[in-house]
Amino acid sequence: MHGCLIAFDPVQDFFQPQNGPSPAIYMLRHILHDWPNPQCLTILRHLRASATPGLTKLLVIDSIVLYASPVKEGDEFSGIPGALPPQVPAPLLPNLGKVAVETHNLDFIVSIYSPPFFRTELHTHIRLQMMVAMNAQERTLGGFAKLGEEAGWKLESVRRGEFQSYLVFVPL
Repeated sequence: MHGCLIAFDPVQDFFQPQNGPSPAIYMLRHILHDWPNPQCLTILRHLRASATPGLTKLLVIDSIVLYASPVKEGDEFSGIPGALPPQVPAPLLPNLGKVAVETHNLDFIVSIYSPPFFRTELHTHIRLQMMVAMNAQERTLGGFAKLGEEAGWKLESVRRGEFQSYLVFVPL
């Protein structure tokens, strides 16, 4: 693309080493929740191997399962901008007693919030198959941070949304 600030590389296999020069950013949107930890580590390690410290960032767009217990200042995520969840008044649980209802419902009601070309029974069926057949899982913020660290990435910041959040990682 001429005259643009970004360029998109052709599709590559997540499970193979990445080719080409180190990019400024990798973006994984709703990818990691479709895979168990061993496959996620393979994906993240291949991206890390081609990342350049100080240049490359990894943007993970996914749902974060809220903790049921309070997260206080000084906990492991207090130094990460946006990592601490909004505080709710006692005696309410931090996840408002919803456990992971929105996170899991997102997999089931994808057709309501998706563009028309995604509103198919086939698409919903494929998402359910990924959860069942591939041992897919939703993760807490700690789950994402640990996964990233094991693959050579450090969680730098978090921006929370209602159905999806934005996690920024940098190479260790």
